[in-house]
Amino acid sequence: ELIPEHSFVLSLFMGKSNLYLFGMDKEDFSWEKVPLDSIPFDQLNRWMADLVKIPDGKRYEMDASIGKFGALITSPFEQELKRAEELILIPQGVLNSVPFELLPDPSGNPLYERLPVIYQFSAQFIEPVGKAEPLENGIGFAPFSAPDKLKNFAPLPYSSQELEAVSGERLSGKSAVKSAFFAKSAKAEFIHLSTHAEASSLDPNQAFIAFYPDSADFRLFAPELAFQSLEKAKLVFLSACETGAGQLTKSEGLISLARSLAFAGAEQMVITQWVSEDRVAAYLSGQFYRHVADGKTFAYALFQAKLDLLADASMAQYHHPFYWANFRLIGQPNDTPFMPDWLIWVGFLIGLMLLGFWLSPKGWVLKR
Repeated sequence: ELIPEHSFVLSLFMGKSNLYLFGMDKEDFSWEKVPLDSIPFDQLNRWMADLVKIPDGKRYEMDASIGKFGALITSPFEQELKRAEELILIPQGVLNSVPFELLPDPSGNPLYERLPVIYQFSAQFIEPVGKAEPLENGIGFAPFSAPDKLKNFAPLPYSSQELEAVSGERLSGKSAVKSAFFAKSAKAEFIHLSTHAEASSLDPNQAFIAFYPDSADFRLFAPELAFQSLEKAKLVFLSACETGAGQLTKSEGLISLARSLAFAGAEQMVITQWVSEDRVAAYLSGQFYRHVADGKTFAYALFQAKLDLLADASMAQYHHPFYWANFRLIGQPNDTPFMPDWLIWVGFLIGLMLLGFWLSPKGWVLKR
């Protein structure tokens, strides 16, 4: 009942000898099992290790074994994927790190060309948040927008550009301090953080988001973030490095800054799985907010922003997946996209015209 009509859920669970695939939509539930010895884990690990390295001009090519893995995952649900307009993915264990959008669908085309993808921590957390709405009453932070290096953190010159799309309060440089986040974030309907962050695979409590270093306490650590009140936040766009990475545990899965945001109450969040490039982050976030303003869901907006990047010749040096496949949306699906006011008025006027034509005894006559 909680799965929107346009969505398909694919959940992956790693057993002792099989990978179990559970597919769900509004009407049906099905499952398949894939023997673990048929999954090329060594090639997967090498693929992901290469993917997170700066490409240095190298052209991206997918290994054939990775393509076969994609077919193993998607082929059992070929018909469901054809009907779906959105895919909700629930990975488990080491699969949390896999950028599934790069895998091919049953037709051999990468998923990022096919449909938007939302990641979720567990199927039990899926709860649609109604129709998508325009983002208003937001707040943006860009503490490292100045050209100077601060506390060993490199400047992020494009971070101020990211804030240009934020409709609301924009705090950059010295005003983007941790205390301002504490004071203002609970009232914001969306939050954009263009900054530095650091994950920890050893101690998830040491993962942090950096604000302007006005004091020794300028880092917002994961436990502090989890206890913030972000229930009003429809979206948190965390434009920083490795905000979706963290410690993988058997009992709780992947513990990351994204998990802390979910605990704090954020409905949906855009995060990164590995390091991000400043200019690419600015481009993707700008396109993302443009598509949201046009009435698209957050999942579709991020999906289209990536396609925009790949179609933009001026960004050709950033077409390698290293630069954009790290951005992912985590959280709740929307039931439907919102309809902008201008589209409502267009529909209203068309309705009036059709009504007038229907009531007219002879209909409309065009004058010569």
